[in-house]
Amino acid sequence: MMDNDRILKPTHKISFYGLRCYYDDREEMMWGTNCVFDLLIEPVCHVHNFLSIVTEFMCPHWESSGFPIKILEEYKREGE
Repeated sequence: MMDNDRILKPTHKISFYGLRCYYDDREEMMWGTNCVFDLLIEPVCHVHNFLSIVTEFMCPHWESSGFPIKILEEYKREGE
């Protein structure tokens, strides 16, 4: 079976900046719960990174805590 043919199974349902996404922590992949959220993941990540750079430049002693990810649901895989 090719890599693109496999069915993605999430380990978590997460929310960050209002986007609802599925996340697989083993593959480190994230995809939206619908097509709109899927399209918005990349621009939201770019805006977050840009704002982090600006904040670091303007206030270098302020520590960023990373993405504000909130875990909504956790899924178990078979055999765990």
